[in-house]
Amino acid sequence: MSYPRALMSTVGAARRTTTAFEFKLLGIRVSVQWSFFAVILVPLAAGRALAGAALWLSLAFVSVLVHELGHARIARRFGATPTIDLVWLGGLTHAQCSQWTRAQELAFVLAGPVASLALGAVALAAHYIIPADRSELTHTVISDLRFMGFGWGLINLIPMLPLDGSRVARILLGRRDRDPITGFDIGASALVLIAVTMALYPTELLAAKPLLFNLATLLWYHSTLLRAWRETHVDERHEQALRSLELPLALDDCDARVAAGEALLAKLRSRTGRWRALQVIAKAHHDARRYREAAAAIDRLPQGSWANVRLTVTSFVHSGQARRAVAFARERLEAEDHPYTRRLLLWSLTHAEMIDEAMQVDPAQLDDGAHPVCRELTDALFRRGRYADAAQWLVASLARFGHVDDAYNLACAFARTGRHEQAVHWLRTAIDRGYRNRAHIEKDEDLASIRGRADVQAMIEQMSTAPSVTMTPLIVKTDNAR
Repeated sequence: MSYPRALMSTVGAARRTTTAFEFKLLGIRVSVQWSFFAVILVPLAAGRALAGAALWLSLAFVSVLVHELGHARIARRFGATPTIDLVWLGGLTHAQCSQWTRAQELAFVLAGPVASLALGAVALAAHYIIPADRSELTHTVISDLRFMGFGWGLINLIPMLPLDGSRVARILLGRRDRDPITGFDIGASALVLIAVTMALYPTELLAAKPLLFNLATLLWYHSTLLRAWRETHVDERHEQALRSLELPLALDDCDARVAAGEALLAKLRSRTGRWRALQVIAKAHHDARRYREAAAAIDRLPQGSWANVRLTVTSFVHSGQARRAVAFARERLEAEDHPYTRRLLLWSLTHAEMIDEAMQVDPAQLDDGAHPVCRELTDALFRRGRYADAAQWLVASLARFGHVDDAYNLACAFARTGRHEQAVHWLRTAIDRGYRNRAHIEKDEDLASIRGRADVQAMIEQMSTAPSVTMTPLIVKTDNAR
């Protein structure tokens, strides 16, 4: 089977399990998943002994590999870098083919069944060339390879997911990127008819009854992949409308954007389409500062899907649901540790008044734009009179951002805790680095305990004659900040 990376990102995760082993063949990476070995159930169901089943598994490995190499060799000829996975129900060849012509993609898809039929032809030739008195092992190998080559090669051309025939049909019908057509279910119906016939026919098809296991599994997997495809692919009729709504400058009127999103939402069936439409609605409410409505739109998202992290956290916080914002940010951090998400977590913790938890966030792990959020926590600590904690937090913030305002606030925190020498040192540092708000220093109650000192008065007087300088970041060693 052959599918481009875009499709396999949707449905491949359901098929791929832990890798058993990997190797390279003809320069192509081949990964064998543990699930591949489950095909041994087919010969066991047919009544073969364990040794015979192991031989069948080995031949199935060769047959599937030949099929996938057919795809891979053509993909490489067209400039792609293919990889092969051997998984339950066969194999998958991954290749980036978005730039290929229709003829190239068709050649790529048909190469696998052609390779299988060629293997069957070789086995058929061996059947007539090798003498009739050949050993039982040789006879079994030839017979199985002939069945796998011809049988699997032809079955693969049935127009149903995940077989190559489904893709051949889409290419020939000009529907390469569309939702699989309902006509593909004809292939499933044909397999049902074959299975029922095999099950009911009394004698001649008795030997083929183990194939019912294959057919039943294939039917189940077809329905699974078809459902996954329809959940993740937006109907072409609505794709352009969604894209226009997602443009940053589209429909400046937020109410119009909400109305358009709701109208589109009513028409969409796919999970991905509904997710995108609800994101549009939530963002329109958010841009209009209707945060409760934005949060309500986020709550309507399909279960298990994620909204934009910033959109969700800010909507929850501004709608009075800061603790939900904290839970969401933590959940996203568990899925993917990102400095910006840590910033949002710190911000939501501060607004949820979970100050002790907020102080557990390490400023060193925040993104470069996170200083205003650190400042919010500083202000919260000062409002609560937790000056020692504020000093500890400011030391960490200084070490990360080196911001002059943090140096001034650190002086205030030390002054409040009676550490006057450190307060004077950091006030001088802030002034030397460009802090020029003399009026604030002269009335700031946080500095009341040191403002009467001669050295502080001298610093304040010098601010009037000191040249104006651009505030420059501080490079602070944490050990020297205390």
